[in-house]
Amino acid sequence: MTTASYTIDDAHLMSANTLAGLTLFDRGGDKLGVIKELFVNKLTGQIEFVLGATGGFLGVGEKFHPLPWGLLTYNPTPEGYVVAVGKDDIRAAPAYDRDQLTSTNYGWGDQVHRYFSSLKRGPGPV
Repeated sequence: MTTASYTIDDAHLMSANTLAGLTLFDRGGDKLGVIKELFVNKLTGQIEFVLGATGGFLGVGEKFHPLPWGLLTYNPTPEGYVVAVGKDDIRAAPAYDRDQLTSTNYGWGDQVHRYFSSLKRGPGPV
């Protein structure tokens, strides 16, 4: 039996617990919010969305914006992720409460993909 040989650089790995809590930045380096959760496609195992929390104080008044994983680029200093759309695009993006996000028939995933797919942001997948 032959097995594929490859190496994984441990320095490039991050736990989901570490990812949740990292800062989201716009392209200009301004803070947009914080990653609260990850949404993983249970069939493919791929991260589909991160849940960005914006606004509010001590968790009160926060808005939850699911952001397609493909829009994020890791930024080592300061550590966080840069979102490949503008601050105004995030403000206008669909936002949901906890009940809507946990509902399997609300359809927020399609709504979010349609919104971000409609933006002119350059090449690359959403």
